[in-house]
Amino acid sequence: MREIRNQKDRDLPVPKPSSEVEAEIFEFAKEFDPTSAYLNGVKEYVGKIAIPSRRNLEKFSRRVEELRLRAENESQQKLLNSLSAAYTMAEPQGIPEGVLGAYFGYLMKEGIIPGHLRTLTRNAIRAMQTAVSEHRGKNYPTGIRVLIYRALLENMRPFSGSPASKVKRLTSSIDSSRRMGGH
Repeated sequence: MREIRNQKDRDLPVPKPSSEVEAEIFEFAKEFDPTSAYLNGVKEYVGKIAIPSRRNLEKFSRRVEELRLRAENESQQKLLNSLSAAYTMAEPQGIPEGVLGAYFGYLMKEGIIPGHLRTLTRNAIRAMQTAVSEHRGKNYPTGIRVLIYRALLENMRPFSGSPASKVKRLTSSIDSSRRMGGH
């Protein structure tokens, strides 16, 4: 098996949409989940992460309904239903889990690229700040609060300590994850 030496060797072309509606749904999906868009090869979404504001939720809800009315087939309907459920039924622990998943995805995809991680971190902070303000004052069950706390701890663990120890832990984590994943 050939070793993958750089990201360029791994990227596959993004398929072209077969219709105008499919193109609109694809654009919508990229805006809805820019982290996944980047991790799946759409380079212009590097460092972007969904910001879970009430305004964005309202915009998302309107757009998904518009696209549902125009969907051309069952697969498009299922995708829109799935995106809608993921966004509108999200619980507060999903934000820190999503941030952690974004870091993990970036590190697995490309290793440590400081510019990408800085941009991702800036946007992750915005997403977390927005989530905190949107969920402030709501009383969640103990189980949900524990999940949020654990997700936050997982997000912060790689960044505690001296800069040298941070890089060493991140590098070690990436190396062990790659060994487990066969990369």
